This record gives sequence, structure tokens and C-alpha cells, in this order.
Amino acid sequence: MTGNGKGNISNSNVSSIKYNSDFVSFTLDHLSYLDLVNFFESKGVLLTKDEEGRVYPRSETSNTILDTLRSSYESNFINEVLETNVERLNFEKEKIRVIGKNLNKLYDYVVVTTGSKAGLNNIPNNFNEELIKSTDHKLTPAYPALSPLFIKENIASLRGVRAKVKASMEIDKLYEVDGEVLFKDDSLSGICMFELSTFYARNMIKNKLNKVSLELDFLKEYKVEFLIDKLKEIRNNLPNNDASILLNGFFPKMLAKYILDATVIS
Repeated sequence: MTGNGKGNISNSNVSSIKYNSDFVSFTLDHLSYLDLVNFFESKGVLLTKDEEGRVYPRSETSNTILDTLRSSYESNFINEVLETNVERLNFEKEKIRVIGKNLNKLYDYVVVTTGSKAGLNNIPNNFNEELIKSTDHKLTPAYPALSPLFIKENIASLRGVRAKVKASMEIDKLYEVDGEVLFKDDSLSGICMFELSTFYARNMIKNKLNKVSLELDFLKEYKVEFLIDKLKEIRNNLPNNDASILLNGFFPKMLAKYILDATVIS
């Protein structure tokens, strides 16, 4: 389960308009957010919701969800097969034969939920595509989304720094999101970056984008005039301190240093 190991099973704000496929509408019509919540609560799972609408088990561990699902299908005599690569799907009359190493069984229905190449280890890159093509289903192009955003600037010194920001990206229009950003060696991560990455991916499909500009506002709740006056006040009160000390009350230490180095202010 996803959600940093906490078992993020759904979101109270889930909507088909936030996805790229009409299949989502079909799915939500058959299993709504409330249906899912009612299912897990009927199995004894206490759920909680954060400020963004993300739903987790109160235990905040994905094992709670996994154990609940396992106990549910075990009571219905469903067999679990793990660590087995499916190599081929064959249609035989009204059933589907699933073939793999030490696996050769007929089923009424097969749901392929392979994810992307990013989740594959020691499996050929085209494995998912070839498996699905063997069923004569149509494949839509897959692009990275919900991923960190790689940037050209050298931000290695900020690795591990977290900050609350308003992030803006202009593509076909201006996209703005609020949230926490996590600096990595050569990329920006965090939920708000993941959200922007989905906007980028959708436009990349339509417009063949390569690079775009990204802006981060670290002090979004303050007006520029207030910040200028505040900096002047701090400078007057601490005339012998260098600029990095003055900014430590505004930003994490390494971020303050990075900003000053970029603006050549001492």
C-alpha cells in the first residue's frame, strides 16, 4: 500500500475529473468513496482523514489494510499466489488461462494491475506491454506522473531541507499548489511537486513539452512590503550581523544560505 507505509486507501475528494481516463467514472460508479469506507469499517478498521482528504487506517500502517483484505478473502476460500511472474494470458472459450512459472490455471476474470515500469525489478522493460498486447487490448501511452520534478539548478547543498511553499508552474495556463517541498540532490519532491508533475505530464502528452519554469514562494502569507520593512527593522536592530543570520528567522539555515549565495548578498 502507498502513503509512506501508512496505507493511504482513498481520498474523500476523489473525483473522475481528476483523472485521465473515463474508466475512473465506471469504477467510482461501482465502488464509491463511501462504499470503500463502509467496507473497511464493516471489517473493524477504524479510519482517519488528514487535512488534504487522504484516508488512512487509524493505526497508520499499511499492514492493517493488508491483513484485513487477507482475512476477507481467506474466509471466502480465495487462494493467494505470491512471487510468481505471469508470462501469458490465453483466452479459452469463456475463461482466461493464466500461465507462468509453476502457474497454469483457468479463471473467469483477470484484472491486470501491473503499474508502470518504475515498479519493476529484474523484469524486461516491455514486460507489461507484451503481456497486455497478448490479450488484444489497446494500450494508451504511459508517461511519468506523481513524481519528483528534476531541475537544472544545483541544489545538492539543500538535500533533505523541507519548506512550506506556494509552487507555480506555467504551461498552458498557470498552475498553483500549496504544500511542503522536499529538496533532493537534483530534484524537488513532496506532495505539491507530485501534483504539479501530473499537470506537466498531461500537457506533455498533448503539447510535447520539454522544459518549463517553476517558481517557489517560501513566504506566501506575507506581502512584499511587509517583508522589506521587517528586514530593515532586523538590520537596524542587529547592525553587526551578516545577512545569513538575519534570514535564519525566515528560512531553514541552508536555504537562507542558498538564497544569499544566489543573490550575491553578504
